[in-house]
Order: sequence, then structure tokens, then C-alpha cells
Amino acid sequence: MAGGGYGYTGNYNDEYQSVPNILVMVPVQQDHLVPGPPPPPARPELHEYDWPKSGTDPAALFSIWLKDGGVHFATVFWVQGDTVRFTTTDGAGKQLPLASVARERTRLANAEKNLTLWLPPER
Repeated sequence: MAGGGYGYTGNYNDEYQSVPNILVMVPVQQDHLVPGPPPPPARPELHEYDWPKSGTDPAALFSIWLKDGGVHFATVFWVQGDTVRFTTTDGAGKQLPLASVARERTRLANAEKNLTLWLPPER
């Protein structure tokens, strides 16, 4: 059976008819763009701001009253564990034991200035 039953009419040893190969090359037009110069390098900038001194307005400061009658004024405060940490008006970082804070007096003093100073409940 010619073609081995695969629909091919020729034999395995038959030579193929030579067909001329045609190759079409389409020229690709490339734009040869010359890149511009790179941007200038980044330069660091320092901005200094003159904020009003918070120490001149006691209403803008948190009051932290102590059980011994002392008081600290703070621009920022937070509680970390059993320690109250705060920043004074001159920018110094301070800390004191949470147990030494007169909680009710501190709450009332800040409420009078419309400030909320949160302290965790006593244990």
C-alpha cells in the first residue's frame, strides 16, 4: 500500500518535488532618537520652621500632676507600661512612674483646658 495507509500517494523513497523558496524581507524603519541629557541629580533640602513657643501658652500644654503636689507641663505625652513619658516645653524627654501621677487632679486640670489626657485605669 502506497503511503502506508496515511493518505499519502507516493512511496517513502519518492523524491519530493522541489519548490522554490521565496523569502520576503520588509525593511523596518527605526527612528534613531538620541536620548536627551539626564535630569540633574537630587539635592537635599532642609526646611526650618519657626513654630510659636508652646511654653508661652499654658492652655496648650498638658498638665501632669503628681501625688506629692508637683506638676509637669508637656507638649507630648504617652504611657508605656508603668511609665509616663513626655516631652517638656524645651524639648527634653522625661519619664516618671505612672503610680506617682495624681490621676483625678491631672484629668480635671486638662479638662479645664479642653485637653484629653488619657491614662490607663489603675490596677
